[in-house]
Amino acid sequence: MSRYSMLWMLTVGCAVEEARSKDTVADTVVPPIEDSGEPPLPSSFEVTGTVTDGDGVPVEEAMVLVGGQIDTMVYTDSDGVFSLWFDDNGLGEPAIVTAKLGYRADGYDYFGPDEPVSLTLVEVKAPDNIDYEYEDPGDGTDSMKEDCSHCHTTFVRDFLDSKHAEATRNPLLQDLYAGVTQAYDNAADCVDAGGRWAEGHAPGTEGGSVEKCYIGGGVLADLNPSCGGTDQLACDSTSLPSSDAPDSFGACADCHAPGINGIAGGRDLHEAHGLAYDKGVHCDTCHKVRDVDLSQPPGVGQRLIMGRPNEPGTHTFEWDPVYFGPLIDVPNVAMGGSYQPKFDEAAFCAGCHEQNQDALLPDEELDAELWPDGLPVHSTFSEWEDGPYNQEATPCQFCHMPGNVELNNSVDISTPEDQSIAFGFPRAPDDNRNHTFRGPLAGTPRLIDGALY
Repeated sequence: MSRYSMLWMLTVGCAVEEARSKDTVADTVVPPIEDSGEPPLPSSFEVTGTVTDGDGVPVEEAMVLVGGQIDTMVYTDSDGVFSLWFDDNGLGEPAIVTAKLGYRADGYDYFGPDEPVSLTLVEVKAPDNIDYEYEDPGDGTDSMKEDCSHCHTTFVRDFLDSKHAEATRNPLLQDLYAGVTQAYDNAADCVDAGGRWAEGHAPGTEGGSVEKCYIGGGVLADLNPSCGGTDQLACDSTSLPSSDAPDSFGACADCHAPGINGIAGGRDLHEAHGLAYDKGVHCDTCHKVRDVDLSQPPGVGQRLIMGRPNEPGTHTFEWDPVYFGPLIDVPNVAMGGSYQPKFDEAAFCAGCHEQNQDALLPDEELDAELWPDGLPVHSTFSEWEDGPYNQEATPCQFCHMPGNVELNNSVDISTPEDQSIAFGFPRAPDDNRNHTFRGPLAGTPRLIDGALY
């Protein structure tokens, strides 16, 4: 499919979607397909073609397949040339799709015998684009808005019920970070408990303030001696002069607030407001992870290598879309699907769910004999590695993102009969993973009940 047919594709898709939502598909007016007068294509034939990059250079070792049929996959040679066998399954509009790590997938659905196919892989160029602004996934119900809910309604609804959605706005996290408690909501009770009633940042706001009870330790006060002491302003006070402002943030935001626009990593948790605060680890943050480097500390900008796009967009896009994920054949230009198999591996979860922490407090050191690799404050991934589930077939996603047997693919309105570049291709349940990120007490029986021996 040509990139310039996208608007027609989306228009028809929206019309069909709206009609289906009203149970009036039969009455939907869809542009008719005119009879070309040419004989129908044979049901089985060889497809040949070439894959080049955006500059016309042949792409070697690019994957090429019939959309939705992984068993047809071949690789291009040094000249970007491929040859594969096509068998029509009689469903929708078949397409030839190509993909490669670091590139956006491309697809073509007008092909036939003796008609070489030309496909183009557009590179997702480094560096990570700090000018990109993360997209809101939507509300998981309104499929007529131009956000993730437009097509992936079920996935968004799952996510909004998950702990990932509240990763930033969790009150306990915010209290531990600022060194406050919500147990005392007035100055008298706070002081009686040994605390200090003072003005500080209102979580989720940009520069807002609120009176609260500072008591005990907190990330900001413990790591920054210039603020938070008995005779000092709170480290999150809006009146704090820049000379005393904290510069050590404990890397909390790197995993709990990865969607803060701008530089990835090393950010103050209190910089999270709007989408970054309200929806935590949301769709557009996860699907902008280009790669995972387990040799680095956890979080965005470090272990999670971000790939926000730099290439100027066309039509209504400011930037040429890209969404990294585990599927090879996602050539829809509104997605810019880029294959990254680590989304199906436990290593992806280790991007945040594994941490050996060095000493952060000033002038403090860990006992090198006890903790030579740092204090294991989060050992989920290593526990999986050491356990019986450490197998290719049972990564973290196997239990925490089980397959959805009710979906044809990730597009809620898709059916096998309308398979296409626009509506996607039929998928196995394990490729339609539930996005609630099940916790140990979820389900009947509870997830933890099957994990104990």
